[in-house]
Parts: sequence; C-alpha cells; structure tokens
Amino acid sequence: MSCDTECMKKFYIDQLLSIGIYKSLNKQLYELTLEDLEEIYNESQLNSLG
Repeated sequence: MSCDTECMKKFYIDQLLSIGIYKSLNKQLYELTLEDLEEIYNESQLNSLG
C-alpha cells in the first residue's frame, strides 16, 4: 500500500515534532510543502549523526 502526499506529509511532520522541530522557514510545519518537509527531515538526520 503506497502513501499519498498527505500521508507522507503527516509522516514527516510527526517525525519532526518528535525531535522537537515545530517551525521552519518561519512557517508552521503543516504550511510547508512535502519537499520542504523532506529536506528538513533529511537535514535533521544528518545533524544527529554528526
């Protein structure tokens, strides 16, 4: 079963909230595009490794 855009946005928002990220780019997470959320999530993963 594949997720649609809204499902993926919810996944990224939930992941970001769980690590304490509530806003980015001066916007609430729900206002961001899927691409923005994915980029922020990937950056947070890289930062947690380094």
